[in-house]
Amino acid sequence: MAKFDDIGLIDRKKFFKALVTRNFSEAAQEIGLDKRYTNASSLRATAYQLYKAIDPDALGIDKEIVGMVQNAIEARKSAPGRVISEVNNTDLINPEDTKGLMVGGRNKAAMLLHKKMDRLSTSKKLLDSVTLTQLATTMGIFFDKAQILTGQATENIQVLAKISNDITPEESLEMLLKMRERDANQE
Repeated sequence: MAKFDDIGLIDRKKFFKALVTRNFSEAAQEIGLDKRYTNASSLRATAYQLYKAIDPDALGIDKEIVGMVQNAIEARKSAPGRVISEVNNTDLINPEDTKGLMVGGRNKAAMLLHKKMDRLSTSKKLLDSVTLTQLATTMGIFFDKAQILTGQATENIQVLAKISNDITPEESLEMLLKMRERDANQE
């Protein structure tokens, strides 16, 4: 960390949080590193090293912000038009790491879907090109997944049965137990 001792806590936090919406070089410019490193590749390399050296917990950065930064960096790694020579071994995911592969894919898909939905919501022309069926399907999927995450039902099953109003709850329970016993004996 000695290399970055002259960068204060406020600038480190500002730099880290800027990575949600900015690339490494842009975030470094926000804290003035571009005045020390005029070469673009040196600026980016230094900014990346700073990112790696930052301990978000030690700076008191919220876990949600940390997740947003990680998702944003991951999404920028797969940006269209990226030159293959820029990819280094730390950018690659081990194909044997199934969980990492799935989580990384999920995070990229979520980021891309979020960007696409933002674009749709701000462009009448783009929104007009999407069918009602496509929007309804997307909404249905999001609704079901939200239900699952909150422990709610994704399906309601209703059983219609006629129960006589002139029997007591005890008689109803006794009838139910007899039916269960009968069904168990038939198996």
